[in-house]
Amino acid sequence: ISEYTISAIPLVVHEKNLHEQKITESCIRQMGRTLQDVISEWIVKLNNKEIGKAINLSFL
Repeated sequence: ISEYTISAIPLVVHEKNLHEQKITESCIRQMGRTLQDVISEWIVKLNNKEIGKAINLSFL
């Protein structure tokens, strides 16, 4: 991930819902973190299977 610069959340992440995207961006700023930092953390957690399972289980 360090090879790439992430400057914005793609619109498709929130299914083109700008209101949700603005809330997410605001929360990240209020935590004092960068989007790059948050995405890096998510990727590590996805690789370690710490997140993602709950999403899959909700469809059962």
